[in-house]
Amino acid sequence: ASLPVNKGDKEIQMKFLTCLSDLCQDYEQGRLIVKAGGVRAILAAMSTFSMCADVQTSGCAALINVVFYAQDHLVCRTWISRRAISAMKVDDKDADLHVQAVGVLQQLVAHDAELAHDLVQTRSGCLSQVVMSMKTFSSSRNVQDAACLFLQNLTSELSFRDAMSILESEALVCVVAVLRKYQRENDLLESAVGAIGNLFRHERTSDELKRKFMIADGFIDILLSLMASSSSKVVCGACVTVNNMCVSTEALGVNRAITDAGFISRTEEAMRRFPSDAELQKCCCMFLRTLSYGDVQTRGLKMAQDGASERVIYCLQKYVKNVSVLSEAMGALRNVAHPTSQSVPDTVSLILNAMVFHQNNEEVQEHGSELLLQVSYPSYNNRNGRSKRSLLFAW
Repeated sequence: ASLPVNKGDKEIQMKFLTCLSDLCQDYEQGRLIVKAGGVRAILAAMSTFSMCADVQTSGCAALINVVFYAQDHLVCRTWISRRAISAMKVDDKDADLHVQAVGVLQQLVAHDAELAHDLVQTRSGCLSQVVMSMKTFSSSRNVQDAACLFLQNLTSELSFRDAMSILESEALVCVVAVLRKYQRENDLLESAVGAIGNLFRHERTSDELKRKFMIADGFIDILLSLMASSSSKVVCGACVTVNNMCVSTEALGVNRAITDAGFISRTEEAMRRFPSDAELQKCCCMFLRTLSYGDVQTRGLKMAQDGASERVIYCLQKYVKNVSVLSEAMGALRNVAHPTSQSVPDTVSLILNAMVFHQNNEEVQEHGSELLLQVSYPSYNNRNGRSKRSLLFAW
């Protein structure tokens, strides 16, 4: 907090900024630094040397740690965001400066939905500045990584209006460019596809926009390639994104295009490759549940033919204690055709076991009751017996 003492000496300010960044390595230290006026001191140093890229870089690096470790004690988030945005304008050739500045914004919006809304809807210039950084440093993996993480955090809890504002900007184009260029960078792919999935998670998003993005712009091919990733987190992100695209797009042929592209078999392969990853199994079951809703005779039957329904039943057996995976698996099984390789009595036994294990869970009991009717009486074809996802998923 003693930075302002020699506020005219750039070298001393740099040393203090570096020292504060190093000191703030846990929550207790972060709290003490904030309480002692450390954030104000950092902002003062950055303001005094507002056109010095080195000071701005060191200041942002210090702010990243302080914001991360002292999130609950900050009272000047708006001023911090403004200073980070201003820092990016100082030097359009210093990639490290932009990495650190975007990193500050990423930490801020990760814990503050109200600030995220303000950064999108106000004239702060935040979104346009981050997009400009992505375009200027298109060959910098670190800048793209920081920007995609920021966009993923920014979009995780945004309203429909805020999401549409981002979709109407150039941010989406930049993120898609990242997915095309950095196909072997799993960490980067995870945040990029996560941001896109979040943007399309609102049911009010127009079907026409989804169709244009998926089919006309060719994003469906990118998602399909991500489903074959060696990273389970990337596969989860792709599953969530394609799931969000499936809702309410039947009339425009998006669901058919997703099926024809081979997503069902690719999902089955992913479930086989990561049998012990509960989150991946849940995401895959969720997607199969959404895609097959209302079309068990075509897509539901294809899921049985491609082995996807076998993987869903596998989840009933392996994840009987995990209610989140179990609920998605039971919901999916209500929509897909029963595999011929699985005996009906064995399936009934799994359903009953799940209902007994989670006898106080309303969703499991509802799924189980409908499944018993469907499995026991093949002619039971009441549309109400199918399971629709009521909420889209954020990643």
